[in-house]
Amino acid sequence: MIQKMNSFDFEKVYKLVCDLEETCFDLDKMKMIMNELIHSHDIFVFKDNDNIIGYLDLKKLNTRCTIVIKWQKLLNFVLIQNIEANT
Repeated sequence: MIQKMNSFDFEKVYKLVCDLEETCFDLDKMKMIMNELIHSHDIFVFKDNDNIIGYLDLKKLNTRCTIVIKWQKLLNFVLIQNIEANT
């Protein structure tokens, strides 16, 4: 099941992040950051029964996609310039 993250999901997302990063982050700082993100970003959690197995921050994904598109446009421009220079 996919649903928008809420404050009740925090503990499980925190554990997932710590497991994925193989470290323990400061719980209070993480709560503060996640609480802010829940209200300012569209964060979704992926649940299998009651376990959170993943999460996605759409705002970060959108930013990364925009960066990839800009790089792609730049590479296309360079490639076209190179092809035109060699023909």
